[in-house]
Amino acid sequence: PDDENGNDSWLCEVTDKDGTTNFEACPAMELSCSGGEMESQYPTTTPTAAPTYSVPDDVAIPDLYIVSTSKRVFGIDFDNERYKSVVEDDERLTSGQSLAFLDQYTFLASGRETGIHKYDVDGTHLGLFNDDVASVGGLLVIDEDTVAVASVNDGVYFFDYEGRTSTRYDPISSEDGAQYMTLTDDNVLLFTDTANNVRKSCLDSSCSTTTLVNWVRDKYFRGVTAIKGTSEFLVVTIIDDGDESDKMGGVDKCSVVEPDSCVSIYERSVSGDLFDPRDVVVFDSVIFMNDYSFGKITALTLGGDYVKELDIGMGDYSMSHQIAIRSGTFAPLSK
Repeated sequence: PDDENGNDSWLCEVTDKDGTTNFEACPAMELSCSGGEMESQYPTTTPTAAPTYSVPDDVAIPDLYIVSTSKRVFGIDFDNERYKSVVEDDERLTSGQSLAFLDQYTFLASGRETGIHKYDVDGTHLGLFNDDVASVGGLLVIDEDTVAVASVNDGVYFFDYEGRTSTRYDPISSEDGAQYMTLTDDNVLLFTDTANNVRKSCLDSSCSTTTLVNWVRDKYFRGVTAIKGTSEFLVVTIIDDGDESDKMGGVDKCSVVEPDSCVSIYERSVSGDLFDPRDVVVFDSVIFMNDYSFGKITALTLGGDYVKELDIGMGDYSMSHQIAIRSGTFAPLSK
């Protein structure tokens, strides 16, 4: 970065004749080598440049996948702090919105108005899955042959793995639409709607669709995920009273059986900490949240304690909506 006088400033490693190594400020770092030619004498930087831990093409596909409004799908090797583009500049993912794995080698992804498409984990487009649902808000695999598709217009629809209307479950009507979804151990579907409520519906028809968490002034809900083995779920929150300096992002823990029983377990400033959470998943007692504006993946304990953060960087790898864990593989966390 520039120094206080507006000049380029670099930190250079200098080795004295006696072998002592020091770091000193210098106007620019001049590179030299004993053989061959250098392409450039000075280093350059770009604000949106990919970090040095970007995964080479021959590295295996990572375990956390994210779809971005920049028409991309990318995977995260969170444990080794690396990422890899899987799908790039795909017009089928214009305003990329949703992502879900059918199995270990196949995932579905969609834009808001461009239909739902099927992909191999290497990024190969395998064809259109379904384009019957207008304004797709979210995708969720329900069982071995059923996919739930949220429409921000009017509710939730169900399809089999071939993209045909499923006869297993009836569509769920919601006048405020549906966005992010999750499924509890008891086959209760939870989803956020466009009116910033969290709603629930029993897929076995043992309960009707009801509002589980009502919207509270200045508090907005985003991603939602059930905590397996419990009657609790997590929901990403943004608290915004109109003052950008006071805007907060975080995650609440709520009860599936007790309405409006949420408690905040983690909260940070959006502008001060560059933290704009969008969706959330849980694996093996670790919470993972993706960030929409600033290109981060944040890991927490189930109690809300900060564990680790991977800063992918702003630019093409920000603007991410839905995060998913690849089926059959895992996203281990460094001990």
